[in-house]
Amino acid sequence: MWNLCQNALPTKDNLFQRKIIPNPICSLCNQGVETVEHLLLLCPWTKELWKHPKLQIHISPKNLTRIEIWFGDIRKNSNLLPDLEMVAVILWHIWKSRNHAIFGSKQLDPSNLVDIALAELQSFKRWNPKLSKSEGEAISSSKAWIPPKKGTFKINIDGSYEPGRMEGSVACICRDFTGNLLDGAAQTVTASSAFMAEAQALFEALNQFLSLRKEEVVFEIDSSDLVKH
Repeated sequence: MWNLCQNALPTKDNLFQRKIIPNPICSLCNQGVETVEHLLLLCPWTKELWKHPKLQIHISPKNLTRIEIWFGDIRKNSNLLPDLEMVAVILWHIWKSRNHAIFGSKQLDPSNLVDIALAELQSFKRWNPKLSKSEGEAISSSKAWIPPKKGTFKINIDGSYEPGRMEGSVACICRDFTGNLLDGAAQTVTASSAFMAEAQALFEALNQFLSLRKEEVVFEIDSSDLVKH
């Protein structure tokens, strides 16, 4: 967030101003100049994302000057809008989608991105004891995160299922033995049961972190049925 508010992100406009690239046009809409404000707030693709029913943030170009001012307004009106953690996760995922569009020629549907971001945030809160309970409230030992042994990584996996929609969400986060968050991933999947969602979550985690095969990795999932199988 510091880099964001200091306009230190390597947007196309910033790279163009430094004569690193020849074209400052946004890769998501191919219309406006890719400033921080355009990319994260004003791009037609991004504006559709902020209108998602789970966010309902409507952005007016007339009232927007700098993104740090907009973020400050979000903080002041946090009782009327999604919490700051959610906003920060959405901003991060917009940046990731922008990079995928540039380097991987792959662009997500805005509504899918919101679902993925929210699933990832829920998973992170679930497995992070500092966030899973309010201040001063005891943390259940069954949900407290237990670090792996020194020099190893732990990957927590979670899958959820929405009955009646044939849809679920999967998420996984990777931390080292000190508790530092190293990476994470989330996505929506087709699922007909909670067991299927959890199985797909495990499959996605194995694919996502296959590059760590030279290191010792511990996988943890809260699914007794899946462990039995």
